[in-house]
Amino acid sequence: MEVALKRVADAVRRTRGGVVSIAIEARLIPGMGVGIVAREHIPKDTLVFQAGQDVWYPFSAEHALETAQQKAPGFLNQLNQLLASSRALREGSAFVPSALVLGVHMLVNFPHAEDPETTLMAMASMDTPPLDELYVNALPRYVDLPLYWNDKQFEELQGCEEARRAMQHGARFYSQVYKHLFGTNNQFVNQEAFFWAISTLMSRATSGQNQPFALIPFFDWFNHADNGDECVQDFDAQKGFTIHTVRSYEPGEQLFINCGNHGNVRLLRNYGFTVPNNPYDIVNLPMPAPLQQPNETDPAFSQKRDLLLSATGSQAAVPALNSLRFQHDGSLTQNAEHWLEIMLATPDELNEVFRQAASQGPPKDASTVSSLRLPSSLTHKVRSEVGNVVASRLKQHTSTFERTTCSCVQTTSKWHRGFDHAFIFEWVKSRRCCVQHPNTRDLIE
Repeated sequence: MEVALKRVADAVRRTRGGVVSIAIEARLIPGMGVGIVAREHIPKDTLVFQAGQDVWYPFSAEHALETAQQKAPGFLNQLNQLLASSRALREGSAFVPSALVLGVHMLVNFPHAEDPETTLMAMASMDTPPLDELYVNALPRYVDLPLYWNDKQFEELQGCEEARRAMQHGARFYSQVYKHLFGTNNQFVNQEAFFWAISTLMSRATSGQNQPFALIPFFDWFNHADNGDECVQDFDAQKGFTIHTVRSYEPGEQLFINCGNHGNVRLLRNYGFTVPNNPYDIVNLPMPAPLQQPNETDPAFSQKRDLLLSATGSQAAVPALNSLRFQHDGSLTQNAEHWLEIMLATPDELNEVFRQAASQGPPKDASTVSSLRLPSSLTHKVRSEVGNVVASRLKQHTSTFERTTCSCVQTTSKWHRGFDHAFIFEWVKSRRCCVQHPNTRDLIE
């Protein structure tokens, strides 16, 4: 395998505009598969990789679509019927149609050899082995994604109900897609090969705004990190895909890129790994129905309605907030926090906060914004409501996993910051009345 990694790098270097710095190499890394490591000192702001069109275009959805239009119009008709049957597919992520076209293209035009190791060794001995065949046969024959998991493996996620549902939905979805496109007994594109292609694209393909959806030989061996000093990746229509360092590296150090600001559910589903203490993890718990919208029987209904209308920018009705969103550290997002404070407040509690805002006057600047003190009675109600929501959620599981790891129960006091004085004052000023309500612009995401 080590020889194949070197030959792929050499093949990329031979392409028009291709760059693989001699200061880096692909290596097998325990627990991480393949990674890119510095062979020698690399200065900051060094171009370490560049892939022009000759490298990525053969493995792009654009090229796959053009080929299918010429050679497999029947397949495209089936795919178009599938997309037409589902609004979610038509209007959702571009990944599914792109992955289906490119995945089938790979299976038909670049099939894996029966014995890839022998094939790789034979190609490695050639003077100029073809990059496409070399790369495809260097791809792992199995990608450990939840797409392949069985029921017993999914049981391990019992304490993470939302994650389990998302993973199982993906597996069922692609099984149904396969049956629609190829039936149940297709020998030309069997289900095992189809799932391999989809999982390979999930974990390795790159895409983005104004970027092609494609596999990029060598590029996909850069592993993911989110430390703030990863290499910078970019795409330019002329140069192609590039990777630059943002700091210096010493021999033996691994070079990382950032695959995106994703929570662990997406990282596990798409890439097969998770990140400890992931700052992008969130948990959405159902908001109790009585708190989703102001109730006309509430004595403070008009105050709460006006406040929420101002915050959401709505002219007609207050949009419901159906869930409470918790961040990775157990803290509530600010919109959910303020929503609960408003919905649970009595007229007296609201007016006490507004009087504080009026007496303090306008905040001088963002750095000196103070937080208004909530009445202790309101603080207690909010904290109690959050505790009830979390406890209700935990009762759904027999596993103790969430009970020992969920920080929501232990930090219900941590997230409570109180009404923001700037929001309060701006709303009061706009109404010219000290007993009205703040313009909490960030209340709703």
